[in-house]
Amino acid sequence: MTSTPRRNPWLFLAIFSLGFCARIVYSALAVDVNARLQDDASQFDFIGWRLAQGMDYVAQDGYRTHRAPAQSLLLAGTYAVFGHDWSAGRVVMAGLGAATGVLVTDIGWLLFGMQVGVAAGLTWAMFPYSLFFCGTLLSEPLCALFGALSICSLIRLRQNPAWIAAWAAFSALCTLTRPNMGILFILGLGWVAYKFRPRWLGCALGVAVFAACVLPWTVRNYRVHGTFVPITTMGGVVLWEANNPYVLADPALIGRAAHAPDLPEGRLADGLSEVEEDSLDFHLALDFIRSHPGALPRLVAQKLRNLFNPFPHTPSVAPQRIAIIFVPIMLFLLLAGMVAIMHRKDIHAIPVLLPIAAVLATAIVYWADARIRAPADPEIVLVCVYGAHFLLGRRWFHRP
Repeated sequence: MTSTPRRNPWLFLAIFSLGFCARIVYSALAVDVNARLQDDASQFDFIGWRLAQGMDYVAQDGYRTHRAPAQSLLLAGTYAVFGHDWSAGRVVMAGLGAATGVLVTDIGWLLFGMQVGVAAGLTWAMFPYSLFFCGTLLSEPLCALFGALSICSLIRLRQNPAWIAAWAAFSALCTLTRPNMGILFILGLGWVAYKFRPRWLGCALGVAVFAACVLPWTVRNYRVHGTFVPITTMGGVVLWEANNPYVLADPALIGRAAHAPDLPEGRLADGLSEVEEDSLDFHLALDFIRSHPGALPRLVAQKLRNLFNPFPHTPSVAPQRIAIIFVPIMLFLLLAGMVAIMHRKDIHAIPVLLPIAAVLATAIVYWADARIRAPADPEIVLVCVYGAHFLLGRRWFHRP
């Protein structure tokens, strides 16, 4: 952790403004405001509008707990103020993405110095994947923000034990946005145990705050379903969608996910509750994993490739061209950044790697694409910039 000069708040404001304007311009020029929302965005929008009208939490397909609540609640608050306006939602997403850039700057400045922090913040302000997701109503910008807030708190543990409570609360909000990011909290507990004394007190405080934040939603789920459902009824569904013989046999699907109701086993779910359906899919996935151990290395390798796929399947050509150029550079600099952290034995930088580890674990267990990676993109950008800084500082990188 470096000693840094006094920070100028106007610099942070400038980074926020650049990021916000870039996302507004992208939405204005590249997003078809009349196009129907797709996939998860449609569900978040539907639930959010229902909540804004005082109705209950139910998606179009009748499922009551398939979606984690944070994104729908955010849209509900937006719609309650501005009406059912997708453009207002996109402005809020732009604000979330811009605020994440401020956090990237802060984390980088604190860990690696002013140059890396400011460069990382400016890079995030124009990061193409963030611009794209902020033009949707998906949960990626919100999850990335909560993840960055979690890391921003985690690196300050030595300054004030109260940061443990902040870290746990933001980790809980991250999990309530994307349940797989509960892995981030588990990994963070290891850092708390390493940095805080007494260990048991720091870990107990973190678990208590995390549980207190998640508990209201879990209680709601119990009242709805009559059984214990921590966050969603999608864990088993997604596990089965990503780990089944049909994706394994289809080159276009391997490493991604099939739609569970469209699979032949979908008929087994007829008449089941959504909790029972989730349990059925969970056991189907476990049976597949147990019966195909030899296929797992190929399946996992394809998932990891999809996490940084330079040839994504997109509706338009422009994102494909950007990915072809951008992803290889990002992978090279990410590797360089990790080498720099190990070479310099910068233990204080370990928290920045935790979201990356969380999305890698998610990809291995479930499936992978840019959306799965998105919650760790702020930290990936920071490590990439640190890698570039490391390479520029090496003697062999300079001409004699």
